[in-house]
Amino acid sequence: DRGQSYTWAAASYGDWLYVGTCYAAMGNTLTLMNSTLGDSFDVETMRLTLEAMFNGTFFYGQQKEDGTADKDSGGILVKINTKTGETKLLLSESLNGVAPLFRNAVSYKGKLYFCGSVRTNDGKGGLPAVYEIDPKTDECKAVYRGLSSMQDYGAAYKQGISTGIRGMCVYNGKLVISNVFANATTGESGATILASSNPSEGFTVIAS
Repeated sequence: DRGQSYTWAAASYGDWLYVGTCYAAMGNTLTLMNSTLGDSFDVETMRLTLEAMFNGTFFYGQQKEDGTADKDSGGILVKINTKTGETKLLLSESLNGVAPLFRNAVSYKGKLYFCGSVRTNDGKGGLPAVYEIDPKTDECKAVYRGLSSMQDYGAAYKQGISTGIRGMCVYNGKLVISNVFANATTGESGATILASSNPSEGFTVIAS
């Protein structure tokens, strides 16, 4: 699947490398701009422009034989054994309804934490989140969400606010993350730093 264009985040545990992919970044962004984010452009003009710029190789997404859009796989989280080459898919839309676009990863207290934009089939699509992976069992679960709805995401974009969770580190024995948020209902927005010594039980805002 050539849409899995490159590694956006990776962390290791033992012989295994855990890799989160970026899926069709530019095509994804353009599709989002022309829908949820409220920008408007002529799709055919954009398509022809990109065909010229990329000499016919620009990847918008999967296409059916008749040229219409097919269902895209979205981002994935996969683990690869660095000695044997064995691979195991952990998160994907087709496997468990979770299509992650993870941007950062850190190890903390025997667990792996990945953050980024995650599309799920429970109505929380495309929202910034932090996921915890237990490398002993490969259990994956969301431990924090940076926004509550796509309406918040769209409202932030129209204000020129880039929402999301990108920064993560371990400091003074705690997992520290950065988040930019917005609230479409109240109009409130801002940046926060959060910390936790037990991420599966939640985070505390330590700066705003």
